[in-house]
Amino acid sequence: MNKVTTEWNLGNFTVALSADVTDDAFAKFANRGALHLGQRNSEVDVILGIVTVDEKGKKVRSKITRTDVPYSPTLAEKLAASFARMEVADGVPIDFDVRVTAYDREDSVSKEARDMALRSLNKHESAGDLEEWLASAAKYTGDTHGADGEFAAEAIAAVLPLARARIAEIKAQARAASL
Repeated sequence: MNKVTTEWNLGNFTVALSADVTDDAFAKFANRGALHLGQRNSEVDVILGIVTVDEKGKKVRSKITRTDVPYSPTLAEKLAASFARMEVADGVPIDFDVRVTAYDREDSVSKEARDMALRSLNKHESAGDLEEWLASAAKYTGDTHGADGEFAAEAIAAVLPLARARIAEIKAQARAASL
């Protein structure tokens, strides 16, 4: 067992937590702690150029977001350096092995949404109204198929928001039915 304690201020309240944690839970807890440290790294937005520091030392936020900044090996190296040593609390540092790679947004699309999008495309192709449906429902008027005969990646991408919305609707209905 490992003892875990923390205390912080939450508005006008002080919250103190303490728990005896099993070794398995402690490993998961430590992984969450590393995630928390990385996500709170204050240097990230400065490295990406989202925040600049003016001549008075004041941080100024620009209108761009993190997703507006394209991947580059140079920025990846700078980010990795900023994550290599972070403080847990009270000046206690932890040295991390860091790997920063390009994030492929296509890989982040849920399989469930992609499958639903493909089913919708197939259904409308079979019904003979694919182009009309894409134009009206997804506001897409580009190519429906690529050179390989498969659905064009752009057509799939146009349908994904519809699929995600339908999945969210189905899940909300299931939650409501279970109440």
